[in-house]
Amino acid sequence: MKLLLFILLLVGANTTKFYTQPGNDDCTSSIALCANQPISGSTQDATTSVCVGCSDGSTAAGNFCFSLENTVWFSFTTNSIGGDVQIDFSNVVFDLTVGFGSSLEAVIVEASTACDESTYIAVSNCETTIDGTAGQSTLNAFGLQPNTTYYVQVDGSMTGADVEPASATFDLVVNGTAVDQNPPTVVITSSATDVCVNDDVTFTADTAGCNSTSTIEWFVNGLTVATGISNVFTSTGFTDGDEITATFTCTADCPISSVSDGIILTVDDPMADAGMDAVILFGETIILQGSGEGSYSWGPLEGLSSTTSAQPLASPDATTTYQLTVTSVGGCESYDEVTVFLTSPIYSANTITPNQDGINDYWEILNISQYPRAKVSIYDRWGQKVFNAVGYTDDKRWDGTHKGLKLPAATYFYVVDLQTGNDKGIVTGSITIIL
Repeated sequence: MKLLLFILLLVGANTTKFYTQPGNDDCTSSIALCANQPISGSTQDATTSVCVGCSDGSTAAGNFCFSLENTVWFSFTTNSIGGDVQIDFSNVVFDLTVGFGSSLEAVIVEASTACDESTYIAVSNCETTIDGTAGQSTLNAFGLQPNTTYYVQVDGSMTGADVEPASATFDLVVNGTAVDQNPPTVVITSSATDVCVNDDVTFTADTAGCNSTSTIEWFVNGLTVATGISNVFTSTGFTDGDEITATFTCTADCPISSVSDGIILTVDDPMADAGMDAVILFGETIILQGSGEGSYSWGPLEGLSSTTSAQPLASPDATTTYQLTVTSVGGCESYDEVTVFLTSPIYSANTITPNQDGINDYWEILNISQYPRAKVSIYDRWGQKVFNAVGYTDDKRWDGTHKGLKLPAATYFYVVDLQTGNDKGIVTGSITIIL
């Protein structure tokens, strides 16, 4: 019994046909044809829907000129003028398995009710021997109505000793006055063509010739910068000679595009350059390296020898960012910044451990030897001076004592006057004794 069941299952498996229907197996899912754009199709594993009011036909006996076997569907919509169409089949490749049909059949129909066979009217010749040969692979329809959707029914033939309808792949293309598309028009204008480098510039596209949804793609020097339905594009930061164009696309079943003429901008850029950032010590002066084409204006004023020179002297009291504005003869402005970082001329530890172990017993001040006349004063938290020296040499280093007595563990405050002749040479801070 088990062996018999296994044999039956095996036979059943061998006789079962697994297939995938074409996406356009039904009129309601027809593939749209666009003028002069080839489309590939196939009748392999296609089916038919036969009944009154169905998409294929009311009976398997046929529609207007051939019996229904394995139909697939295409459609096209005429333009606003209407007229004639021609559909050409090419690159037809048949499944040559013995018993399969060897030609395709096709017809163009008009349907007052979409995909209802009872409303179909044949509007073309019935071609029943399509094999890709010129003269046997063309459908012609004349005087078609404007703005109307027509359907193309393609079927595999089965004649004589054939046991399966023709299964084939093929290409088809539609052309003619009824489907020719006039491209839409697009003209762009701008708020200005002579602009400053930092100006916002607005471009507007005036379009015509599209009765469906549409998109506009904006380009700067051939590179896409914006896409959408808006006919207005605004941007800034253009450079001299930039060319702006727009592509207007009618996004119906058969998209068609037009490209505008270009607008070339003349951009006035004074090219301000404030130079490289720099690091200086307190009290030092640096020459700012400004450049540009026009007049100069620096800010802020603090620490500058001039606000209108290209290369003023800068001696700020703190780290400062200076902005350079260069104004061209035409009144356009360009900006750049430079930062002058101030660093302390001396460096010191913030703790000492005066326990006579030879490590960190003295307060070390690095680079103090560069200022032999420096005055160093240290105060406790009540403001009493506990240390004072002029010229902080090794034999004058503070060891955490006052008048020979060890000071208690605490935080003390120092003032180092480097004697540079201005406030920039005064360094303050705190130091902690840890016992």
